[in-house]
Amino acid sequence: TGTGSEKFSISSDGSITLLSSLDYESQTSYNLTFTASDGTNETTSEITFSITDVEEIIDLNITLATSGFSEGTAIGTTIATTEAVDPEGDVITYSLSGEGSDKFNVSSDGTVTLSSALDYESTTSYSLTLTASDGTNSTSESIGFNVGDVNEAVSLSTSVAANSFSEDISTGT
Repeated sequence: TGTGSEKFSISSDGSITLLSSLDYESQTSYNLTFTASDGTNETTSEITFSITDVEEIIDLNITLATSGFSEGTAIGTTIATTEAVDPEGDVITYSLSGEGSDKFNVSSDGTVTLSSALDYESTTSYSLTLTASDGTNSTSESIGFNVGDVNEAVSLSTSVAANSFSEDISTGT
C-alpha cells in the first residue's frame, strides 16, 4: 500500500516487481508498506526509496502549413509550426540547417517562416532539418516541401538610337 503502490507487484516468494515505468517529474520518492500474512498472523514492513532524474529527450512534432509553396509566396509566410515538449521543463531553443536554410527563420517557439523569396528556377524543393535543444539533449526532424513554378512576366527594356530622325533616313536604319 501507499502512494504509487499500483506500479509494483509482489510475488508469493516476496519478490517485488516494477509493473509500470517510474517518472521523476511526477513522483521523486516512494514510501510503501508491504504486508505479509499466513491467514492468521500479519506483519508489515516499510520500504522507502527515491527516484533519480534522467535527462529525457525532447518530444518534437512538426506540422507543415502545406506540402508545397509557390515561388511567389510572401516573405514572412509560415512554413511550419512546431510542438516540442521537454519532460524536465527546460527552455527549448531551435535551429534550422540544410541547403537553403538561410532563406528561412525559426522563432523561439519553433515557427519556421520564409525570410527571402523562393525561386523555382534555382531550387524546386527543400529538405531542411529543424533541431530542438534543451542545452543537454537535441532532437531533429526533417522538413521537406516542393516549390511551385509561377509564370513570371517578361522584362523588356528598350533604348532609342536618337531622339530625332530625318525624313530621308535609309530603310533598315
